[in-house]
Amino acid sequence: MTVDLHASITFPEDNPTIPSQQNIHLLPCQIDHNGPANISSYFLVTETPSTKPDVASTPAAPTYDATFRGRGLKGVTVPVPENFQGFVLREGRTPPDSSAVKDLRVESVFDTFTTWGHTILPTRSNDSVLKAMAWANITNDVRAHFSLTTSS
Repeated sequence: MTVDLHASITFPEDNPTIPSQQNIHLLPCQIDHNGPANISSYFLVTETPSTKPDVASTPAAPTYDATFRGRGLKGVTVPVPENFQGFVLREGRTPPDSSAVKDLRVESVFDTFTTWGHTILPTRSNDSVLKAMAWANITNDVRAHFSLTTSS
């Protein structure tokens, strides 16, 4: 699967310091809401000891149990790979033309997020997000050991 995204990302001009977001959750479902939510009242999370070493890039990654709309969830906190930065983006007004460039604005940044799975703990072997994070770490390692040279 490939995604072709034509976007213009805008950083806030009036505030050079972008706020840091503390609780980013990637849920295994679609919710028809984008934006802040009062999750402390509806999304109750309990930290559990991690027993699997491959849940994230660090063996001591915190893991969690929760329920959302009656469904059991298991989650793990994942660091954004080294040399990368996580952004929370908000889509601005885009013309109805589907080939137009999307207007995305940076609302906040993050260094960690929690990814959730239904009834099973996400690991690098069963979760596409954690697999992608592993590839990002691999590219950092490859880049550290090889340099590209161009010939004129």
